Amino acid sequence: MITITREVFKVDPYYAALWAIIKSRHIVAEHTKKTLLENRHIQGFCESSRTFAVCPKEKLVKDESGLIYLHYDVSSWYFERNPENVLVKVEEMGIYDSYMEYESQRLKQLHGSTKGADIPNIN
Repeated sequence: MITITREVFKVDPYYAALWAIIKSRHIVAEHTKKTLLENRHIQGFCESSRTFAVCPKEKLVKDESGLIYLHYDVSSWYFERNPENVLVKVEEMGIYDSYMEYESQRLKQLHGSTKGADIPNIN
């Protein structure tokens, strides 16, 4: 797995394209909106989550087929001036080498493990 930080994917053309796809397709879960609304009185309150996704390679590179297996970590804050009252920031992306590695990590996050997940909220 390759981990790409926010500083890198904002300036790298390939990862910036992937970031744009993530931003356009990410949907904030209803329970996240509810939690943020209930805690809007707490200064700086945010909720973090990890989302697993699959993206066709041809969306990023012409004449290339296959799939990109990835996860991305987001932080969400209550933001009154946004129509959904939520401000979302993609913090980090992880790109997996294979489907098996992706699925193994996805299931580990979904069902938990003895080591525990570093981000408890799974969308």
